[in-house]
Amino acid sequence: MFSILLLSWLIILVQRKAVAYTSQRLYGVTSRITTHRLFGDPSKEPGGDPSKVPQAQRPVEEYISLIESPFFAWAQSPKQLLQNSSILYAITFVLVSYPISNVSFPLDSQILPRLISANFGTLAFLLAFLLRIFSGWSYVATRLQSSQIDFEETGWFDGGLEEKGPMTKSRDTLMYENDIKPPLETIRKAVSISALLFLLSAGALKGSLSSNKRFPQYSPVILENLQGNDKLAQAAQMNALQRGNRPTYCDSRYFKALANGGQGCD
Repeated sequence: MFSILLLSWLIILVQRKAVAYTSQRLYGVTSRITTHRLFGDPSKEPGGDPSKVPQAQRPVEEYISLIESPFFAWAQSPKQLLQNSSILYAITFVLVSYPISNVSFPLDSQILPRLISANFGTLAFLLAFLLRIFSGWSYVATRLQSSQIDFEETGWFDGGLEEKGPMTKSRDTLMYENDIKPPLETIRKAVSISALLFLLSAGALKGSLSSNKRFPQYSPVILENLQGNDKLAQAAQMNALQRGNRPTYCDSRYFKALANGGQGCD
């Protein structure tokens, strides 16, 4: 019941964010294109020859394409990036990471490693997601800061380099300082924080696994010495009490699979 309510709340929140994001993105793209046109035609310099760089491979056009792409515009606002990343974290945790972790740690006594494992997997996905956004902004930043434009006419075999003219350099430098540098710093900080949380979660997961080791009830050495070792028998009894009425093979994914999918484990 709680999962259904949480999922419904997340869906409503995502819908509201999607409407606000779409409106903001359309306004932002329109203003950027207007500014781009006010600077003049970037395909040629005054008194110079027309540019050979294809339209889609010009840095300004690549910037416009970037902010029109899904998710990349999140970096333009630190507040929006935090909110959307939190929503993405919650959705991934509830719908993907926790169900997988619940299968890996099925016992009631393993709630802590289950939560830590789900958090670890969610942070790994979030970190990879933010790195992808960072790589897109970093690529456009490099293209705008460069004094040359490398391009491909029809493929990798017929590419070339073209020097930027004074007007193009000035425009690209101004666009980098105003439109690229702030989002790039925002996403860089987000990646650094996510990486730190990921490392902390990895350490917590390692600690929880070492402190929640399962009783090796199927070990040949354990089975051989179980009858003549009272302490070992007591440990096996405590493990059975913690397990409740569940069969012993429920603690092992391998033997659970052999038992026709784990009958009596649910």
